[in-house]
Order: sequence, then C-alpha cells, then structure tokens
Amino acid sequence: MLVYLGPLTLGLILALLGLGVYISYRIFNFPDITVDGSFSSGGVVALMAIKNGTDPVSATLLGVLAGMIAGSVTGLLQTRLHVNKILSGIIVMTGLYSANYFLMDSSAVVLIDEASLKTQAADIGAALFSESTLAALKQAVLPAEDIVFAAMVLCIVAVVSFALYAFLRTNIGLALRASGENERMVRALGVNTNLTVLIGLAISNGLVAAAGALYAQDVNTADLTTGVGFIAVGLTSVIVGQVIAGRGRLARALASVVLASVIVRYLVAALLALGVETDYFKLINATFLVLVLWLPDVLRRRAR
Repeated sequence: MLVYLGPLTLGLILALLGLGVYISYRIFNFPDITVDGSFSSGGVVALMAIKNGTDPVSATLLGVLAGMIAGSVTGLLQTRLHVNKILSGIIVMTGLYSANYFLMDSSAVVLIDEASLKTQAADIGAALFSESTLAALKQAVLPAEDIVFAAMVLCIVAVVSFALYAFLRTNIGLALRASGENERMVRALGVNTNLTVLIGLAISNGLVAAAGALYAQDVNTADLTTGVGFIAVGLTSVIVGQVIAGRGRLARALASVVLASVIVRYLVAALLALGVETDYFKLINATFLVLVLWLPDVLRRRAR
C-alpha cells in the first residue's frame, strides 16, 4: 500500500515546486534556474533550524523565507543590474551552493531524534488510531505517520493554492500577471514592473523552498545537491498541467499543475516498479519533459 501513498505525498510536495515554477515560467516567461538552489536551501535551512531547537513549523517558514530572499536577489540582479535572466539565476544558484555549505559546515544534514513535521504526523497518528488499528496499518505496510503526513501536505497544498489564487486576483496580483503578458504596456500605465518581477520571483522561490523544506523533513535529510535538476520537475508539472487543462482560467491552471505533479509521480513510480533504478529519477523527469513538449506538436501536425 505504501507504494500507492508515497507518490501521492511526493507529488503533493512537488506541486508546491510546480506552482513556484508556474509563476516564474508561465506568468513572467522567466526560466529561473534559482529554483535548483532554493529547493536545496529550503531543506537545508529548515533542517538546520530544527537541529538548533526551532519547532518544525517555524523551521519550515524559515526555509520559505530563505527561498524568498534568493528569489529577490535574482530579481534584483535582473531588474537593477540588467543581468541576463538565465545568468542571474545561475549566479544565485551558485551562490546558494556555498551558502548552504556554510550553514551545514558539511555536505549534508541528517535528522536523527529531532522533532519534524513527519514525527509530529506520527504523534497525531498515535493519538487518532487505536493500537490495534496502528498494528493493522503497520502490517499492511501503511504506517499511520505516512497517512497523517500525506493529509498534512494535502492541507498545506490546498491552503497555499487557494492563497495563491486569491493573491493573483488582487490588484497587485493582476499587475504581476499583466507584467508577464505585456510589460511595456503595464509600465506605460504607471506600474513599477521591476517591483512586480521582484515580488513574483520572491513568491516563486518561496514556494519552491517550501517544497524543499517539506521534502527534507519527509526523508529526514538535505544536502548540497538535493535540488539539482528540480527545475525540470517543476517545468514538467506546469507543461503537463497545460496539456491536461489547456490555457484555461487561473483556478483551472493552478489545479492542473497540482494534478499533473501527482500524475507524473505515479508514472515515475510505475517505471521504478518495473525495475528502473532510482538513480535515474532525474533522467526520467527530463524524458517526461521532452515528451510533453514534443507530443502536442506532433498531434497538432497530424490533425492538419
């Protein structure tokens, strides 16, 4: 049973990554490489805060803050220093590698006995279920802590998705979306587009770091290379979501990113169940990304 729950939890965690990439890539047309660094930073900052006695919720928020700062720096490089979009992301991502090493004073950090969101999920599970139920779940290879943790992540993703939807419908959110569509026109209307890019990238990388913080607490570890290649994971969710729902309304677009993230995790899990090595996880994601970019074009040509 765990094989059915694991992809759901991971898919929901990575849905936050997908929502972050949706803002930078789909709204601003900004291929933000910072994502690879901010995903790692979210996990590193959260775990180091936990190891230093911070409660898991505050530690997760600190991870989010680290991601928002990283995104803001990328925005400043691009808007104030006029550094190329891709280069500004690469510069910040490279800097985060050293910053993460400085925080850990090693290449990795591991939780041993410290309380995390996962251990809190275990405590909630022990309080909710009777001993006989816990034993039955354990026998079915479906620990209560995994059920509760999946429910916690589902609630977080639902709240974040709704909050993001509500924010993007405010005046500031509409300015952000308009900046991505036609920056020159929005600037002519008196909107500070440098500020909208800055806010957008801060929120984007904050969401990515939130995914990193949750992922690190799920696996109890974070290291310097955790986030490498995760921009492809986020892009896959965004593009598969677009294939599923088309360029529809905002609510449908956000929901499709979350749904696509879960679907892709189940497809990856199916391949792993067929014997594909987990070391090829990122290669599989890259292959999915190529397929979802290529197939719609092929289908359009055949339809003509």
